Amino acid sequence: MMLETTEVRNMDVSLKFQLVNLLDINDGWKTLMANVTVDCDPNKSLKYTVDHIKLIEMASQTQRRFCSAIFLEEWGTSGNIRPNLKILMDLLFELKLIRAAECVASKIMIDRRIDRLETSMHFFNMDEYTDNDNSEN
Repeated sequence: MMLETTEVRNMDVSLKFQLVNLLDINDGWKTLMANVTVDCDPNKSLKYTVDHIKLIEMASQTQRRFCSAIFLEEWGTSGNIRPNLKILMDLLFELKLIRAAECVASKIMIDRRIDRLETSMHFFNMDEYTDNDNSEN
């Protein structure tokens, strides 16, 4: 188990392996990279451009490594404020990269993940009542 304050560059090998594989599906790493801001501050400008994405793709071919692994390495080691697992997880959820976000969440905070599940179940039950009300009209 890791802390949510653990920097991305220091995540354990098993999490990194899972995340790299999940982010390579449908180029999810590009969505993530395109939304990263300078120093992880949402009020600052975007950190990476389309040219940076192309550089990662070229490095991937040259080094025979996953693009997502190269990106996580770059992002995790650059900037005045380096990203931690909470910042990564929150951004993944915001971008609807749910499988990757849940993967990170499962390694850092089990209790909050259960709370989200309970909240989802509550809304599901509320929807059932709403549907029943609509069918009577």
